[in-house]
Amino acid sequence: MIPEFQESHGDEANAVHLESMLIIDMAREELINGKMKGTNIILPIITDDFQILMSKYIKSFEEAGYNVRAKCLPCPVKASISRNIARELATGRIIINSVVFSFGEKPEEVYKELAPKMNLKGFPYGIEEK
Repeated sequence: MIPEFQESHGDEANAVHLESMLIIDMAREELINGKMKGTNIILPIITDDFQILMSKYIKSFEEAGYNVRAKCLPCPVKASISRNIARELATGRIIINSVVFSFGEKPEEVYKELAPKMNLKGFPYGIEEK
């Protein structure tokens, strides 16, 4: 969707990050208030802030009638760095390692805080492994 990203074959991922976040916000708005309201979605989010996750995503989707559930795919920081480097080599898509380090283990901590809480439908937000 972002020409600069496509033309650079992924090399400009960091340069277009803000623009891609705007696109995500526009899509979120369309799913909550627009023609796409009610569409089942999987929204991949990496966050280190529980309050932002709740206010910007979970509560706004619930208020729009969605049944929100969450899944965490834990990944140690060292493994994330390894995957980042492998992705860089395979695709040319560069994500600066300091970005990966900045999240640390916080996304998993946020999930652990969220998982046992009940959503508006009376189910825990967290989806357990089987």
